[in-house]
Amino acid sequence: MTLRRIALTMIAVAAFFIAFWIVLDFLVDWLWFSTLGYLAVFLTTFAAKAALFLVVFATSASLSYGSTAPWRIGSPRAAETCPRRPVSGDWQDISHLRRI
Repeated sequence: MTLRRIALTMIAVAAFFIAFWIVLDFLVDWLWFSTLGYLAVFLTTFAAKAALFLVVFATSASLSYGSTAPWRIGSPRAAETCPRRPVSGDWQDISHLRRI
């Protein structure tokens, strides 16, 4: 086996055990709350945590994406704020090199 295959196998096994641990923890809590008769409390708490996670994830993803928008290749604003100029010499036509 190559080193890359061993590393990928170890990552896959670790991801499996982490996912198994999370699912097992969720199921134990589900059973415990349902045994006590408070399944509605558990589901409300879980829904609130899931909604909060989605809101924070969407906000941070949009802010991260938006903050890099002017600097993406092909952006008209990127050409205005940071034009590509040769270090020395005359301007050269490099439009044939751009493939977007």
